Amino acid sequence: MPDLDEIVFLFAPPDWIIVGNRSDDGEGWLWGRCYGHFWWDANAFRWDGDCEQDDDYKPTHWMPLPYPPND
Repeated sequence: MPDLDEIVFLFAPPDWIIVGNRSDDGEGWLWGRCYGHFWWDANAFRWDGDCEQDDDYKPTHWMPLPYPPND
């Protein structure tokens, strides 16, 4: 499982892949869909936006965001 609040790709069959995260709502954790802007800052992704947590998101797989290409 990704760390809480880590931004990752989420996959749920049969047909969606989203940028999301896993967060704690005080009663347990939920998956969320994230909206905003991402950028690469030296050694890590930076993110500015919001995530919409909902118990309707039920991904079966996740993966870290890839490193950006370098020249």
